[in-house]
Amino acid sequence: MQPEDMILVSADDHRVERPDQFEGRIAGKYDDEVNKISYEDACGWYSFAPFEHTAGATLSSVSAKLDV
Repeated sequence: MQPEDMILVSADDHRVERPDQFEGRIAGKYDDEVNKISYEDACGWYSFAPFEHTAGATLSSVSAKLDV
């Protein structure tokens, strides 16, 4: 089987989370620890601070890019 013959299915895809998903919903004393999702470009890539990875999706497929 070749990679191009395979279908990737994400069983834990969070691409529907809003960019401000965690902001304003956590007690103020945790502001520095709250995940911050920032939209990085027109392709739909997001950065999840303070963690060093990005993930994203397009309308036709789901994909992820991890910088670990």
